Amino acid sequence: MRKTCILGGAAALMASLSAHADIMWSSYAGGDAGYEMASNNGAWESGTVEGRIGNRLTIGTWELALWRVHDVGPFLAQGQLAWAFGFPAPFTISYDGATSVTYTLGGVTIATTQMGGPFTDIFIRTRSATFGSVELANMSVEGVAIGDLSSFGNGTVNYLRVTNGGSAFGAFTIRGTERLTWLASDPPINSQVSAQFRFTNTPAPATLIALAPLAMRRRRSKA
Repeated sequence: MRKTCILGGAAALMASLSAHADIMWSSYAGGDAGYEMASNNGAWESGTVEGRIGNRLTIGTWELALWRVHDVGPFLAQGQLAWAFGFPAPFTISYDGATSVTYTLGGVTIATTQMGGPFTDIFIRTRSATFGSVELANMSVEGVAIGDLSSFGNGTVNYLRVTNGGSAFGAFTIRGTERLTWLASDPPINSQVSAQFRFTNTPAPATLIALAPLAMRRRRSKA
């Protein structure tokens, strides 16, 4: 029995290691337009985790959310957080490898069992649409450091992309801190200062090339 337990533990460890053997990260210069094309305008998203400025109170407008654009909801869970100016609020995002996600930010926890299943990419997005800032720091996925990401000033959006060698991610935990600042005289609201973790499947490069004319037509129709 003891030998079986040891072998079982070793097998579980090997499975865990192989599930995240090729985690890599890089800055993503495509911005929102590039992300829309890569995710088929969000149709291939499994779900999104968001921490935003909201109204900085524990009532009313939400500061934490889990959501899916095209299937359920969109909101699966929401939470309230009274942000402290410039405080690096610790966060964790835990995914079970199937449909469950638990998000803790600044000591507040929300969860869902309705995420959309396996995904190949994590697109991390920071946005400052007015005078304020958002900084994600000390981030890691299953202990693999993935760098920092921030947006400062009016109308700034930045992305970081995390992949697992083209394979779907297994269960993992993302850790880090999120720090917000704003003008006391004109504080932003809602998602004007925000950070998102978008769990997304991306197709082969040939599929992206085929989709490019469609994306261009959609952008022109919105102009």
